[in-house]
Amino acid sequence: MFHKQNVHNTCRSRSEQNAECSHCLNTYFTMSSSRHISYVAREIFPACLLAGVGMVVAGCYVDMLKSSSIFNSSEANIFEIIPPVLGLKGNLEVALSSRLATVVHFRRKFSEISSWLFTTTLAFILILAVLASIAIPVVITTVHISTSLISYSSINIAHLICISSVTCVCASCLISVLVYAIVCACVFFGANPDNIAPPAAAALGDLATVLIMSRVNGYFMKYPTFTFIAAICITCIVLFLSIAYLLYHSNMHISPEFSNLVITSTTFKETIVPLILAIIMSSISGNISSRFLADLPVVARLQVPINGVGGIFAAMLISRMTTRLHSITCSKKFSLKQSVFASPTSSPSPSSTTPTTTATTTNTCVMFEKSRRHVPSEEVSSSGVSDPPSSSSSSASSLSSLMSAGTMKSCRKLREIYTDVSQVSKLIKLLCVPLHFILTLISVIIARHLNPQENEISYLQFSILIPYISAGFIQICILLKFAKWIVLKLWKKFSLAKQFDSNINATNTPISLASLDFSAIAMTTGLGDLIGTALFVLFLCISKRLTNS
Repeated sequence: MFHKQNVHNTCRSRSEQNAECSHCLNTYFTMSSSRHISYVAREIFPACLLAGVGMVVAGCYVDMLKSSSIFNSSEANIFEIIPPVLGLKGNLEVALSSRLATVVHFRRKFSEISSWLFTTTLAFILILAVLASIAIPVVITTVHISTSLISYSSINIAHLICISSVTCVCASCLISVLVYAIVCACVFFGANPDNIAPPAAAALGDLATVLIMSRVNGYFMKYPTFTFIAAICITCIVLFLSIAYLLYHSNMHISPEFSNLVITSTTFKETIVPLILAIIMSSISGNISSRFLADLPVVARLQVPINGVGGIFAAMLISRMTTRLHSITCSKKFSLKQSVFASPTSSPSPSSTTPTTTATTTNTCVMFEKSRRHVPSEEVSSSGVSDPPSSSSSSASSLSSLMSAGTMKSCRKLREIYTDVSQVSKLIKLLCVPLHFILTLISVIIARHLNPQENEISYLQFSILIPYISAGFIQICILLKFAKWIVLKLWKKFSLAKQFDSNINATNTPISLASLDFSAIAMTTGLGDLIGTALFVLFLCISKRLTNS
């Protein structure tokens, strides 16, 4: 008797938790458009401004090290690993903040499950950091050979591997703890971690990474053998402990709402390819900046903020989308086949044995497609989703009986997600230009304070300001479009792979979204580094030629 009562209370508590989670997730959707935008703007702009200041300081520090004795050696290609290392750090830490934000939206507090999710994600991040830090020098060497900028023998691969591996491991551990503390602070003060955690983590992340890199490079120049052996020992120990921790905690049973965030071997397979592509794009970005560093010295100072701000804005959008897509995927009543993956223009097959189900699928997809085009709910209702044609009343009653409430609710959430993404994208484009202008002023002030003898940075030049703001705005516009496309593309891909897997029971096994954050953020930030650097260098060259002519 008591056992049945406990089971009943457990089921009731789970239902209450699901209702509370749904209320927390829909808090931002139930606001009016003006309240929603003003609420997001009050959180996004100060956090992004703080992050931009940190990136500007990091860029000015790199510019100062350019002429110092630490980097004034035969290892001039040390500057080329800065963009991929900073990009790798940003990819992993923003993905961690996105996963923690998902937990916060579902629980609104931290528990043992939240701590376990943080530690397993940290172990997975350290594994990716070690492997990627070894791949970065190899990619840089390949880019050098392909562009014929420098001979293969002049590149000290051991030097680059030592610097990148130790920097990635130390920065990942330090910034991961910082991200966890920031998310806890967001929970304590009632703020949305999707808007605050990514830029706040990046505020000190870039500067800390550059400081660690310069310190490790200084030790390597003094004690090369000892530093290289220490780097090998650190990376091997971290890699072994991280793999052992993941294997030990791989069979832990957690609640169904978090089961699709568990790190598995499939997560690694789905994450490694986007991460390598991001490293390649960031390495090409570093190669471009190194090639034009002599003619355009301002690139070393402004490359870090232009790439970082674009990556932060895109990562914030991805974090908001993945959090809400996770809420749809964990719903037991949601039918992915009926709501998203069928074509809206598909017609029932003559040989089909369930024509009403096909009609349900078609009408549901029509509703989602019309919602993407911002069609009002009255027009959607008149298109045949809620009001079937009067000529076939019998089929209409059958259709309404088969139309599940869960599918309709999921389509409504998808429409809300698309509306939220559109509003936040417009807000980001609006905040982009003043934010870049403020960061340019701060960069000029800091550069003038650090190098008072240089006259070319003592005042704000329009030949630098206009290319910087133009490149930053175009970069963000491209990244926002790409972020929306890649998240939905990967979500459909992972969901389809789970839905149509014939080897397992797809109805009882949740969809794995553990690699969605890592893959989408890695591809987007890598593309942002390449586009931002290429556009900035291109516009600077055009501006310089116009000024000279």
